[in-house]
Amino acid sequence: MSRFLVTIWSTDPEMTGQALRVDADGWLDALAAARRQLGLGADLRGLSCELDEQGHVRVLDPDAGHAYSVRRRRPQIAGILADAPPDPSEVVGDSIDIEVDEPSDVEAPTGRFEREPSAPAVTSIDRGSPGARLKRLSTATAPLALELDAFDNIDDVTALFNEALNHLTFAIPVRAATILRRDGQQLIIEAAAGDAAVDRRAQQLQLGQGAAGIAAQSGVVLNIVECAAHPEIQGALNYGPPPRCLLCAPIATTGAVPFGAVELVDRTDEVPFDESDFAYVAAVGQALGLRLSQLRRA
Repeated sequence: MSRFLVTIWSTDPEMTGQALRVDADGWLDALAAARRQLGLGADLRGLSCELDEQGHVRVLDPDAGHAYSVRRRRPQIAGILADAPPDPSEVVGDSIDIEVDEPSDVEAPTGRFEREPSAPAVTSIDRGSPGARLKRLSTATAPLALELDAFDNIDDVTALFNEALNHLTFAIPVRAATILRRDGQQLIIEAAAGDAAVDRRAQQLQLGQGAAGIAAQSGVVLNIVECAAHPEIQGALNYGPPPRCLLCAPIATTGAVPFGAVELVDRTDEVPFDESDFAYVAAVGQALGLRLSQLRRA
């Protein structure tokens, strides 16, 4: 078990800049524990998580208007780094590195499910303050909700997964893509494209294993900017060369238990996934979840 520092920022002045020390087995458990302490509940479904190249985690909750920073602490005792969390009274110094600027007014983009072909390539992710990112993510997601009925005319489940895969790989140029369906405590691959697709189809994941397993279990959307900085969630699926960037979303309508997950690996133009990619993958996951719910009730 490790000690984490969870910082929360909110539009509510009473919650601005709160920082909590939490002992947990991983960052996701630390986030859930911190939310319980704040009276927000441990349910993480619908949260958007970015795992950066420094090994840090930034979490956005657009619906509640919260932003979080989650960092594994390296306690210092008398100038020596300790392997195990010490008694809090022995800890020397804290490191809280989070900006709390108010989100600026940003006009929501127009357009629909398709990416504009003339849009310039993104060469880096402009993180900015948590508030600014919260505003951008919220406005980026809104217009994509217009396409929640994108798969309404598909009644065959296999065809449904394949069509969703086609949507993803057409809109976002990636090295590989995978769609996984939840079956008890396992994830079964239903559709795969790109590198090592044939070999990958024979694999199964445990719920909670890798990025797809985390998304399917917790309901969070994951954007992993640098997989090497997060060894606990890389290497779960066979993509040939190890992935650098992963983008993963649950297959679920808002607040529902996920049916599975969709996972994209490495844009072919070798730039990080941006916020429009993030919003697009989340929207496809929601549309898939909606159609699967309808078919289950039929």
